[in-house]
Amino acid sequence: MKLLNSHKLVLLLSALMMPLLFAEEKQEHPLQGGWTGHKIVEGGRDMPDGDAKAGKMFFDKGALKVVLAKGELKGTYTVDDSKTPKWLDLKVEAGGEVMTVLAVYDIKDGLLRMCHFNRNNGEKRPRAIKDTEDFVLATFKKIIVEEKAAKDPEVSVEKK
Repeated sequence: MKLLNSHKLVLLLSALMMPLLFAEEKQEHPLQGGWTGHKIVEGGRDMPDGDAKAGKMFFDKGALKVVLAKGELKGTYTVDDSKTPKWLDLKVEAGGEVMTVLAVYDIKDGLLRMCHFNRNNGEKRPRAIKDTEDFVLATFKKIIVEEKAAKDPEVSVEKK
């Protein structure tokens, strides 16, 4: 009888431990981390490579940091991946004012494409990712960083 109870106990403990053993670690959202400018099309025209490649964006669990040649901006972001195309809302403080950008985005092959109406069209969200005269289409490349520096963009070093 004692042996049977031991087996039942082992089976019970095994059953209770299975979800813990096979539980997947929550995956980091693909947007997380750093992105460096690759190409920007505004109003249907390509911006100079120097302007496009000077910008960087860092996404960290709702916090946003935008690094530009003229300084940096901080703010917040939210995503809604249940929408098609996916939604990205950015709120950035600049000059004491909070600017909201309603964008759509996708990530494919290490590239982030983010599209929003240009500043002349108010606060609307595009229905598709386009590069026509009414839109800004910004493409960013994922920044690959050394493991130790991955948490702090200030000390991150890009790998080649």
